[in-house]
Amino acid sequence: MIKRIDHIGVVVGSIRDMMKTLSGTLGFAETMSLKDPQGQFRSSLLEVNGACIELVEPLTDEGPVARFFRERGNCLHHLSLEVEDIEGVVTLLAQKGIRLVNQKPEIVGEMKTIFVHPGSTGGLLVELVEKNPKK
Repeated sequence: MIKRIDHIGVVVGSIRDMMKTLSGTLGFAETMSLKDPQGQFRSSLLEVNGACIELVEPLTDEGPVARFFRERGNCLHHLSLEVEDIEGVVTLLAQKGIRLVNQKPEIVGEMKTIFVHPGSTGGLLVELVEKNPKK
C-alpha cells in the first residue's frame, strides 16, 4: 500500500526565512513551488540527498493553514506518503472506517493527493500522494 515517505510538511511564517536556514545551513535546494488555487497558502518543496521537506506558508488570515500557524507557529504539519494506486487506497481506508478530509483525490501538478483526517490517525495529518497517475 505505502511505497515510501514522500516528504514532511512544515508550516512556517516565512518560506523565505526558513529557506535561508535550510539551504544555507543544511544544504537543501528548492525543487518546486506552488500556490494554492484559492490563494490561502503557498508551498515550496526542498530536497537534499532524496530527503524532502515541504514548507507551507499561509497567505491570508483565514483557512486551515492560517489557523494551524496561529495556534502552533512553525512546526510539523503533515506526513506525506507515496502510494501506488490512490483510489484503491482510498477504497481500502473507507472499508476500514478511516475518515478523509476530502471525498476524493485532487490533481496537484503531476500527482493525485488526498488527506487522511487526523482524527483517524491519532492526531497526525497524513497526506497520500500518487505520482504521475494514469489518466
